[in-house]
Order: sequence, then C-alpha cells, then structure tokens
Amino acid sequence: MVVVAWITCLWPGLPRLWWRGDWRALLGALAFAAALNLGLLSVLVWSQSLPGWLLAAGWAAIGLIWLVCAWHGWWLLPKLRGLDASPEKEDLFIRAQLEYLNRHWLEAEELLATLLAGRDQDAEARLMLATLYRHTGRFAEADECLTRLERMDSGDRWCVELARERRLLESLPSSSGSATAEGCEDEAKDNFFTDEGTDGKAVAGAGRVA
Repeated sequence: MVVVAWITCLWPGLPRLWWRGDWRALLGALAFAAALNLGLLSVLVWSQSLPGWLLAAGWAAIGLIWLVCAWHGWWLLPKLRGLDASPEKEDLFIRAQLEYLNRHWLEAEELLATLLAGRDQDAEARLMLATLYRHTGRFAEADECLTRLERMDSGDRWCVELARERRLLESLPSSSGSATAEGCEDEAKDNFFTDEGTDGKAVAGAGRVA
C-alpha cells in the first residue's frame, strides 16, 4: 500500500483526488492530461508544421510541471494520509484524549473535530470519535464514523480495535436512543490510555501512531 501511495504522486492532482476526494484536483489532473496529449499530437502529427524550438519549449514546460507537481505531491502525501505528526496536532490529540478520559464529551468532540478538519485520515482520532459517539448514544454517527474508518488505509493498523468497537456497537439495541454513556462504558475497556491514576482518572498515553 505504501508503494501505491507514492505512485499517486506521479500524476499531477492525483494525490489530493485519491486520498482526500478533492474534486478540484481532478481539474488539474485533466489539464495535465490535455497538455500531455497536445504535446504528443505536436510531435506525431504537427511536427512538420511547427518550429523545433516551440516543440522543445512545450515539452520542457510539460516536464517542469510534472517535476514540480511530483515533488509537491511527495511533500504533501504524509499530510493527506494523516501521517504528519506536527506538535500542534499532537497537542490537540492529547487534549482531546484527556477530555475524553474525564468524560467531558462535548469538549473532547470539539477538539477531535478540529483535529480531523486538518488531518482527515487520522485513524486513531476517528476511532476515538466513534467511541465517543457510542458513549453518548449517537449510534448512527458512530456507525458512520466506523464505516469511514474501515475504508481508510491508515485504519488497517487499528483493525482489532475497530472490530471490537463494531461488535460493541452492533450489540446495542437499535432503539436505544436514550442510552447513556455509563450504560456503554462497562461493556469493555477503552484503548486510548496506557495507565490509570490512583484517583481513578485515566492518564493519557505519551505516544501514538496517527
């Protein structure tokens, strides 16, 4: 899958289109395809009617655009896949984790939403959000979150936790719209902390993989 990820950098616009579903990037990909086809037509069909310097300049421009876009895609790919670990993003996750462990659901949800807005492919943050939705009785949103996570390549490393969360969600009655967080919490132990303090409050883990 890593090889496939880097292959997407070889066509302008494809990384954003593939990893984020950004349809604006499709315009760039189509524009490059049109330029490449025009270059091929110039060589194969119109080579006798066009000056050599113009053909050379055209292919030089196409090559330069390809190199710049390939480098930009390579630089942007970790962010598109949710693998960037900037201090600001990690701080957001830790704060969300602490709010989650203290059962401050609204605050945790707001922090996770902010984090995912800038790092959509963060599998761990999305898994935590799905669990938060289950705790607060928002089962439809939890199911949607898990479904999206199952389709993410970065979700593969969380397949065990994802399957566990899916089982917990499916074991709940579909009509339990009034279920409370306490009713869900006793079914299994959460996976977003590494230790518990003596006062019974969970302590956030120091490291993670996005």
